[in-house]
Amino acid sequence: MSSTVGVYLDRDRVYVAECRYAMGAYQLTKSAIQSIDQRDFQNNTPNPALAAVQTAFQQAAIRQNAVDVCISDTDGFVRYFEMPLLPSRERKNAIRFEAQKYLPFEIQDLVYDYKVFPDKTKKRMKVMFLAAKKITINSITETLGQAGLKIRSLEPAPISRLRLFLSALREPFKDVFMLLNLDEKGNLDMIVVQGSMILITRHCEITKEEGDAVSFQSLVAEVRVSLSYFSQNFKNLSVKSLIFCADTDKTYNQWDRQLLSELNIPVQNLNPVKRPGSTQSYSSGLVAAMGAAAKSSSKVKALAYNLVSAETLPGNLVSAVVKEETAYLKKVVIVGLAITVGGLLFLHLFFTGF
Repeated sequence: MSSTVGVYLDRDRVYVAECRYAMGAYQLTKSAIQSIDQRDFQNNTPNPALAAVQTAFQQAAIRQNAVDVCISDTDGFVRYFEMPLLPSRERKNAIRFEAQKYLPFEIQDLVYDYKVFPDKTKKRMKVMFLAAKKITINSITETLGQAGLKIRSLEPAPISRLRLFLSALREPFKDVFMLLNLDEKGNLDMIVVQGSMILITRHCEITKEEGDAVSFQSLVAEVRVSLSYFSQNFKNLSVKSLIFCADTDKTYNQWDRQLLSELNIPVQNLNPVKRPGSTQSYSSGLVAAMGAAAKSSSKVKALAYNLVSAETLPGNLVSAVVKEETAYLKKVVIVGLAITVGGLLFLHLFFTGF
């Protein structure tokens, strides 16, 4: 099977992963992590991430230019909500209206995608809604386009991570679980999942102790907050297990056992990134990049979301929202012209005596 390439972008780094599916697992064949020079932001460099992207691809010796992209939890949003079951033709506008309640920005400033899971028995529909700011999407597509890359898809990182974890499981989880991703800087991303639906997401920074080490007790406290929030909002559900994925820092090696002791919830220390001939684990950033790369070949088809609408070079990418607004404006212009022409014709006929 041919290799695929994923790119994960956060505020500080670029992660690039080339992977292939072989022997029942996704294998990491090439990778690179490149820091974004923060001095470029201070110096108002037009595109601070461009040099980092180019360097990462050179270091990894990746020649492919077609990439699947995921963006950080702070740049992309995943929201879950439920609504009364509506006919298909009425869902689009109703979902846009409902989603606005759960988003920190005006929906007209966002690019979005969603999937509907109808429950005809209860006459309800569950909605997974993904979004990112248009300005963020434009910046990313411009950066990758200048680097000579073609974006095949773009999604928030929680979707990419979940895809890779679900693909690595021999049997799907029947119960609700929480996926924890912790990097060496103390950034903690938590998602609670039922089946392939993300019910809640939360990003926070873990307090550090002396010596710049991430505090385990701070981690436990944040997990407790998320568990409490979930139980308050999903009263008929409970988290039955935790999946812990951390960076390669040795500090985290025993934290799965400690989490079990503190929370009394089964914990798996699962890192699905594998490199042929190696047992080493890899950073949560590479997990996200590899999850994006696995999109085209993943057996988890329910996670086929995309915040860009075409497999073309970034300069030609048009979001679904932009297309929708363009179509709407065209209709407005056509109707306006029709009214104007009709009015002029009426006046002409009126004053000329018909």
